[in-house]
Amino acid sequence: MSEKIAEKPVEKVETHAEKPAEKQTVKSAEPQAAPAPSTAPAPSTAPTHSRKYGKKAILHVYSSFNNTIVTATDLTGAETIVRQSGGMVMRAGGDKASPYSAMQVANAVAEDLKGKGFDEVDILIRAPGGTKSRSPGSGAQSLLRALTRAGMRLGKIEEVTPLPTGNMRKKGGKRGRRV
Repeated sequence: MSEKIAEKPVEKVETHAEKPAEKQTVKSAEPQAAPAPSTAPAPSTAPTHSRKYGKKAILHVYSSFNNTIVTATDLTGAETIVRQSGGMVMRAGGDKASPYSAMQVANAVAEDLKGKGFDEVDILIRAPGGTKSRSPGSGAQSLLRALTRAGMRLGKIEEVTPLPTGNMRKKGGKRGRRV
């Protein structure tokens, strides 16, 4: 019975090392014809997500009724680039929270940022919050206007005032502030 079974020839699988030399192609000395020019434009090597603007920073604006403080950071928020406050541009203590001092702060911040290559900012506005005032001071609006006049591009403007949750107790003790 074993004589009737026909044996199939076993094909040998060639590996890269065992390939015969005659199968490798050799470049001929004859010049080949140039490929026909295509009508489609050549693919661009520039990335499609590139921005035509400079770097972007985050402006943390703390605006209370006593002062306006601006801190410019990188996108992670870890590295401080520029820091300015109303007290750094005004002499009188009562003027630190005025709209004029906020304009001066904005101009100083914009000048420093442009000098370092930043031209676009996202703004996070913060009021004192908690058990204190939840509305930003008068310097916040004029600061935004002054930034746009100084040539900065404004991205998103977000309000990040901390709001009380649960039962927060106001400062002043059981009988309150006695005047």
